[in-house]
Amino acid sequence: TASGAEILAGALQDYDRGLVMGARTFGKGVVQTVIPLPYNRRLRFTTGSWLTPLGRSLQRARDAQGRPIEEDLDTLPRVITPMGRTLINGGGIFPDLEIENDTLKTMERELIATANEVRVLLGLRLAEFGFEVATILLGNDQKPSLPEEHFERFLGQLEEEGLPGELLSDEDVRSYLHWQARINIAQRMNDVGSEADFRKERDRVLAEAVQLLLLSDRQTQLFQRLDDRVSGVRNEGAGSERNLRPY
Repeated sequence: TASGAEILAGALQDYDRGLVMGARTFGKGVVQTVIPLPYNRRLRFTTGSWLTPLGRSLQRARDAQGRPIEEDLDTLPRVITPMGRTLINGGGIFPDLEIENDTLKTMERELIATANEVRVLLGLRLAEFGFEVATILLGNDQKPSLPEEHFERFLGQLEEEGLPGELLSDEDVRSYLHWQARINIAQRMNDVGSEADFRKERDRVLAEAVQLLLLSDRQTQLFQRLDDRVSGVRNEGAGSERNLRPY
């Protein structure tokens, strides 16, 4: 759940047990009691709130429509961890290193929308295809990969189910499906290393996390690597700093 993930991430930060990377979390930190009313109505009372071990509130301030209220991050209160790290107390969990996720490209979004329109269960088809190819590779004692002939056959099957051939021939669409297919193949082969390698191609958070871990032998070194990474980003210029920075 949203609250559970935020509680865990906040505790890891507060106790200096790890680094949190990515984007600021949603900020759901209240406990509600639901009372049933006549005519299938319900009344919700806020009866508690979640705090991290250092007392940071998880609940993010929102307006009547549920939209986050704009904040000046410089004015939000801070707490200090046992190792001397400064954390923001402002609702939600602020990552130690902010990394913006890559969004889907236009044609990738078109693929997903079209698949929904023509009722092609794209996720299921990728899983089935991954299992099929994984079975072949395991039988030949091979590592996770995607032979071109199998991929072309998969695209042909999708076209037969109703996806336009023109859409499937788009370079971005092919690249996206090829990436997803390789991940599914590695999963079916229980090859965690290959799956992570495939995911890193487009998952900036995972790629950055793995890089920091590979460069660090102990926890204090990991924190130092983070500081070095942040300093390097700042030296690259303001444009880069907006995309990758500490809170």
